[in-house]
Amino acid sequence: MIFSVPQNRNLKNFKIKKIIMKKSIFSITVYILVLYLIISLISCNKENPITPPPPPVTVDTSDQYIWTDVGFGEMLKAYAADTNRIYLFYLFNTYVADGYTYKRVYFANPQFIARNAMNSPDGSTYFLGFNYRNLWAYPAIEKLQNGIFTETYEASSDTNNSGFGSMVFEDDNNAWLTIGIGCSSFYHFSSGNFKEYKLDTNLLNIYVFKQNNIIYLFGNSILSNDPSSMTLNSYKYQNNDFELLSIDTMPEQGYLKSMLIFQTSNNNLILNGTNVLKYFNGRNWLILIPQPFSIIWEIGGYNKDSLIVLAEPIGEYLRIHTWNGKFWNDEDSANAIIRRRVIHFDNTAGPLNIKMLYDKVFIPVTDNQNSGVLIGQKKKKLKK
Repeated sequence: MIFSVPQNRNLKNFKIKKIIMKKSIFSITVYILVLYLIISLISCNKENPITPPPPPVTVDTSDQYIWTDVGFGEMLKAYAADTNRIYLFYLFNTYVADGYTYKRVYFANPQFIARNAMNSPDGSTYFLGFNYRNLWAYPAIEKLQNGIFTETYEASSDTNNSGFGSMVFEDDNNAWLTIGIGCSSFYHFSSGNFKEYKLDTNLLNIYVFKQNNIIYLFGNSILSNDPSSMTLNSYKYQNNDFELLSIDTMPEQGYLKSMLIFQTSNNNLILNGTNVLKYFNGRNWLILIPQPFSIIWEIGGYNKDSLIVLAEPIGEYLRIHTWNGKFWNDEDSANAIIRRRVIHFDNTAGPLNIKMLYDKVFIPVTDNQNSGVLIGQKKKKLKK
């Protein structure tokens, strides 16, 4: 009896200690297992980071603009100098419209034929084109200042039987001009004089833009007349020379491959890539947004988060879409108008068919008999 009680207590204590040890060993094992899983996941994530899928391309059907079709007779191209002066170009004639009525423009030089126009920093408007004489087109510009055509400036050229299509002002006294598709020459204009430049005989379809007060030049390079070898070469003008920044392959879009760079109202440069739109960061072209269209013909906009495109969705005809920074809008009321017309592209005169000023957008349209301008007025947001 004396020894039975201590034996039972020792046995009980031993069982309790054994149970505690088992629980402790189990807890440590679980802890080690969880820690191992966490470390494995972190290591795996470093080696194979999970890239979230791109957001789906959605298209809304609500119009962002109120569209009006204004007829102006025959026209191939339009340039909106301001909201009260829209210049219309058709073959050998130029017209000016105030939005609803139009009249013909007569230049100081009767030999001058305009293809485009561009505002200068001093408030003047320069008309770009050529002087036509002896069955030859000499690149030329004519200046409109305070409502009066003052002078015509001509670039001597024995090789370029064409006219200027685009113009970019470096400052009040210096500008760069290009001819467009198929031309390897571009020109510097200062104090009434032109100087011709050629960077490379293989560099064609040259366009010059100004972004953040820096002049950039872009051109297509083709080796051995092989279209599949076409590249987009980007240059920066500094220290009186053009520095090659980057070389990019061009998307497969046939002859449209040379007309894919556009500039928004606040000077963003937009490039139509394969299934995506890209923007220029001053050195390279970076992906901006996906685009669901088979072909984009024209791009315009205020900035890279507010764009408008003339495009052909897969399996559909030409339509107008807007991008609001989050998703695409199908401008259905505008598309009802262009179904009755044909958008005419004067590709030789540069990518300036869509012009956006303040809360309006201007797009030239034609049915080959009665042309006009499709004017979109931005809808006002309702206050909540």
